[in-house]
Amino acid sequence: MGDKNWTLTLYPKGDSRAESKLSTFLHLADGETLGMILVRVHLQVLDPRGSNHLKCCFKSWVMVSNRAQGMPQFMTLAKIQEAYLDLEDSLNVEIECEVVNAS
Repeated sequence: MGDKNWTLTLYPKGDSRAESKLSTFLHLADGETLGMILVRVHLQVLDPRGSNHLKCCFKSWVMVSNRAQGMPQFMTLAKIQEAYLDLEDSLNVEIECEVVNAS
């Protein structure tokens, strides 16, 4: 995305700031250099039984001092287990990202 390598990190049980909640972060990959990049992210946790997908969107600047952006408290673990795991206990997530502006 934007001629840079990125990674998406999901913490299904939460990161250190959000215990028992799904946390998601978009990171600029190690070794990538940047000035400032404005990214728009559309994230969707898919409902395996229907169309009650859980969606979130955010737009944020990624810069040298802040190489990752995300949602530390996106969804509770209880809600994931109750409604969003498929028959194999997998969580299906779709993400769409775009660079809005770079300097």
